[in-house]
Amino acid sequence: MADIKYITSLMERIAPQKISDSLCQAYGAKDNGGLLLNPRPGRDIERVLCCLDITPNVAEEAADTGAGMIICHHPFIYNPISAIDAERPKGALISSLISVGIAVYASHLSLDGAKDGINYHFARECGISDSQILYSADADGETGYMRAGALKKSMSLKEFALSLKALFGGTVRVCGRMDGTVSKAAVLNGGGGGEEYIARAAAWGADVYVSGDFPLHAYHSAWAHNISLVEISHYNAEKFYIPHLVRTLNDFAREHGENLSFFESASEAQPYTEL
Repeated sequence: MADIKYITSLMERIAPQKISDSLCQAYGAKDNGGLLLNPRPGRDIERVLCCLDITPNVAEEAADTGAGMIICHHPFIYNPISAIDAERPKGALISSLISVGIAVYASHLSLDGAKDGINYHFARECGISDSQILYSADADGETGYMRAGALKKSMSLKEFALSLKALFGGTVRVCGRMDGTVSKAAVLNGGGGGEEYIARAAAWGADVYVSGDFPLHAYHSAWAHNISLVEISHYNAEKFYIPHLVRTLNDFAREHGENLSFFESASEAQPYTEL
């Protein structure tokens, strides 16, 4: 068993909160990471559920499986709230967690930008073996988000897009000449559909930019910047990392001989169906 302070210290080893603070200060990003809910301070915890998002199903799963804490990627309290009303969806979710004493810790931009974080592994999964950070959170350029580098193998845009579809699942959207050659890529896990990211990728010299949540105008911007786009779902671009996070946390706990178990949510799923 372990207390909340110990568990949060493990997350600080993986993804220090200062990464988020630096990114917010340097680039005007918005975040709300850290300990968001602590209904029973000092409680001994044996099981911790890890997920991307806390939904009612995930909260129920945590309670049913004896989890005393949830570590999520996306902060379930993001914007300021003025009231907790159990007759409203957000209030009902918060109330349900408080009623069973489940704490919540969110690691958002910090986990995106950590050395061993989501964006680092996303770049590797996309075929970039030696990536550099385009939005740095420190003077050494070791943490931050959006990575770019040479692909291990040059291929056509169509081949590259299909390889990502096979790897991450779901559907992909592609913008660019399908028979064009791609050898350098920029990537940003999650929702990187902003035009500023497309411009940064093109300025770096990437042939293709991979991310999720591209609005219509992002595709027009890509044609204007002469860069190809491959869009995969926000969920798929981050969900793949959760098993790695679970393994790392369990390894840390075993190092200290703690009777503490981290596990991935079994109920979490992409919140829409692709036909």
